[in-house]
Amino acid sequence: MHFRNVIILLAAFIVVSSCSYFSAPTPVEKLLPKGADINLKYYADSASPDSGSVSVLVLGTSHLAQEEEKVDSVQVDRINSALAEYNPDVVAVEYLPADYPRGKGRDYRTEFDIKKYASEWDMSVSETDSIVKAYQSGSGWASNPCRLAKRYFLQYDIMNAYYYWDQNDCTAIKKFEQITDWIDYWKHHESVRLGYPIARSNSVRELTNFDYQGDDAQWFIDKYALDRLKDGHIGAIYTFWPLIPYVGSIRGVYPNHYGNIDSYIKELHKKNSPEYIGLQYWVYEEKMRSITWNDDSVGSRQTENYWLRNKKMFENVEDAINEKNADRALIIVGSGHKYFLDELVRKSDYRWIDPREYLPSL
Repeated sequence: MHFRNVIILLAAFIVVSSCSYFSAPTPVEKLLPKGADINLKYYADSASPDSGSVSVLVLGTSHLAQEEEKVDSVQVDRINSALAEYNPDVVAVEYLPADYPRGKGRDYRTEFDIKKYASEWDMSVSETDSIVKAYQSGSGWASNPCRLAKRYFLQYDIMNAYYYWDQNDCTAIKKFEQITDWIDYWKHHESVRLGYPIARSNSVRELTNFDYQGDDAQWFIDKYALDRLKDGHIGAIYTFWPLIPYVGSIRGVYPNHYGNIDSYIKELHKKNSPEYIGLQYWVYEEKMRSITWNDDSVGSRQTENYWLRNKKMFENVEDAINEKNADRALIIVGSGHKYFLDELVRKSDYRWIDPREYLPSL
């Protein structure tokens, strides 16, 4: 069958199937089988952040830079003011660490001409590492934030370089189009719009980049399904349908248009709710694992891959907590990771904190 016809059939299938999906959300209790290995009562309350041990708050959100409709600053300011009350001393954002080896899996970081910038800024790349480490081990804010930002940048810690370039009139970046293009995109991202202000208000001098993108944790199953369709295997439409995570879901509960008053705040409440977490469990642990193709357990392999990625991400946060001797860690991450990271927090010695307790009220 011609691939165009396959796409038409797929679109028709989605339209028909979407009728129930848009009409009303399915209660999560009906999605979860009896004996499911997830306790939604765990999400009913969180421990006090001052009760002794390290606490972790995982905030699941959409990736704001990828949204066509931008969130207005009034909502973001309200969210930042509220979350700042958590008083984190580690703020972790979903970006690859500076020392993540290139060529080891998917790498979304821009390839900058570091030698060119070092020459232009009259700096030695080899010396910047010790200078940054000296700042990390010290106290107080840098007397020359623009110069410190250059040091971070030459160490490929781009997220922390921008942290110090942002809100400072640093002329060093204005002449390099590649750097300004990167900033034009990332200035809309939740790492910058949420992470930076919350970190500053709590005197966090350096953000923690904690993503992982290794080949051993790749997301492959959507391409696998598309390849089956291209080969004319129409059965893939039904077999891989559980990949659509919002079927019979709670998506219709809140508006998703950021121009509406407090709509992003409502979305954060939704994406950090027990219903949403239960839905993710249902998708990844129940439906995803059930997908097989020609006796190949592709769905189970995909879930395990995603578990591996989230475990590696969580290890990066743990390293930062130990290195900084932190008491409270805030993780800002795409909501697709929320279920996994919450479970890792719950199974660790850390105390889980409900983000909704620190979000602006609805």
